[in-house]
Amino acid sequence: MLRHGAATAWVRAGVDEDVVQDLMGHVSRSSLTPYLHASEANKRAAVELVAAGRRS
Repeated sequence: MLRHGAATAWVRAGVDEDVVQDLMGHVSRSSLTPYLHASEANKRAAVELVAAGRRS
């Protein structure tokens, strides 16, 4: 659980995903994917972006 939290926190803080991949010890970028979680704010922003496009 700590690995998931650390990877997610680094990405949200703006750390490049290549750096996070190295910190996690992953050879492949696809190995990083399960560790990344969308925040509620990320999900809300995505919904608002789609809603704004439909209003145009």
